[in-house]
Amino acid sequence: MTIDISDAAVAKLKELKSKYTDSKIVRLQVDGGGCHGLSLSFSLSDRKDIDSEGDVEFTETTSGVSIVTDSISLPYITGSTVDYTDTLMRQAFTLTNNPQAGSQCGCGTSFDIQKKK
Repeated sequence: MTIDISDAAVAKLKELKSKYTDSKIVRLQVDGGGCHGLSLSFSLSDRKDIDSEGDVEFTETTSGVSIVTDSISLPYITGSTVDYTDTLMRQAFTLTNNPQAGSQCGCGTSFDIQKKK
């Protein structure tokens, strides 16, 4: 079970890492809600709050930057790529190439699960 981290996300994670000197980590979580049923949230968490039993940390090997997710969210995002969008309208971490997603809202923060045949 893996999550990839794009070059754009690596660059932003490096920026955050230098700003917070390893005291914070980006957390990716899937919650119920949103216009498609499941909603993505990205937040900064204190590294000390990572629960070693319930959380999974993904590290991009060449840069050493990482994100963390909980074991409940993981099945909904496995195989996805964490990306970072920096446009005039939006600056945010996003999730792309999610093999579990059936459809996704226009803003990219809500998705539904692909029905198994």
